[in-house]
Amino acid sequence: MGPRTKSSCGTKLGTPLLFRTSAAAGSPLQEEESDPGAANHRDERLPVQGKVREKADSVPSPFPVPGPPNIYSLSAIRPAIDSLSSPTRSHSRHPSAHVPPPPRPPPSACPRAYPLATTRDRFVAFRRSLPRTPPLERQTVRTRGVAFAVFTTPPVDDPDATPLLCVNGGMLYDHSMLWPALSPLARTRQVILYDQRGRGLSEAPSDTANASIEDDAADIGALRRALGVRRWDVLGHSWGGGIALLAASLDEAGTRQLVTIDGVGPTSAWMTPLREALSSRLTGSQRDDFDRITDTDLEQPVPEIQAAYSRAVYPAWFADAEMAHTFTPPKVTSATGAVILARLRRDGYDWRPRLRALSVSTLVIHGEEDALPVSVSTELVELLPRATRLLVPHAGHMPFWEAPDLLFPAVESFLAAPMPGSVRRSV
Repeated sequence: MGPRTKSSCGTKLGTPLLFRTSAAAGSPLQEEESDPGAANHRDERLPVQGKVREKADSVPSPFPVPGPPNIYSLSAIRPAIDSLSSPTRSHSRHPSAHVPPPPRPPPSACPRAYPLATTRDRFVAFRRSLPRTPPLERQTVRTRGVAFAVFTTPPVDDPDATPLLCVNGGMLYDHSMLWPALSPLARTRQVILYDQRGRGLSEAPSDTANASIEDDAADIGALRRALGVRRWDVLGHSWGGGIALLAASLDEAGTRQLVTIDGVGPTSAWMTPLREALSSRLTGSQRDDFDRITDTDLEQPVPEIQAAYSRAVYPAWFADAEMAHTFTPPKVTSATGAVILARLRRDGYDWRPRLRALSVSTLVIHGEEDALPVSVSTELVELLPRATRLLVPHAGHMPFWEAPDLLFPAVESFLAAPMPGSVRRSV
């Protein structure tokens, strides 16, 4: 890996992002002490910077592979990771042995933590620097009349480490949308994922036609109690961010801290500008598929239409075109998810009264180049009483793929902050 550089903004790259610790005067990451009784939301621009056991995959061909790989696993990009040489270092015991460092790349107008040529190079280098992905243990947990598929990483050695529940977005997909993407977080805490009702391996509700996002939110507190977890942290991505916010408002006593990554807004006002942004980013067959599906179509709970739309717009979620061709969503449908999406698009929503009263400390992360407007994160951080915002440069809707070296240190630093009265227990 090349030497660290210094940002043109004066921020030293490669410095860990620390929250609630004193920083040098004028530092963009300086955290101010705030009055617990007053709104203490913060808005920060993320400068630069970033256990995974993977089942053995035998993919003989080097990257790139024919066709886009499935986002469900890293097997398709593993050849790219393995093809990189190890970070430059000498393993010889002889002091005379020396491997010269790689040449420093030319300065960039958009400095990054890892001065690599492309976003994909940066991503591959980051994933290759990780240990093996920890295995997931599956169990079935029945609560609120539904049998849920729950997946957990092994407990970590630190008995005080708070478990982290991760809530995927997409509404149609299962936990694999976030795994192994979020596997770096399992290094210091137990990570818990699950398939939402009627998606993946979880049972569908008996009355699918009346499914709602409020059901998804209520399931989270019920799962925590069924698992025997006294308190946990919750992370949600995209629609999962909305579910996480609603869940925390229903279960504040059981939620220590909250992280949203490119989460939806507190009202449905973002839907119209999002469609316009997606349209401007799509080309070719994806654009043709997108144009064929109208807003009226999306207000209907037809699983095939909702799935076709989700697949058509997927490339537009990335800031980097090469990364957009590297990942594709799985070909799945969900009657439950389609009902929930259609209802949200048809009726809209307004969660502002509930979120204004949410006292859980929240980190709102948003990619600067996300098709979902950045203004959504502004609305959230202004609404939530205890919120901090971090904008991730050079990233769209999937910063864990496009900027992992920036995202994970920020999340780790935020979650590592001690919270009084927290009770932790592994499952």
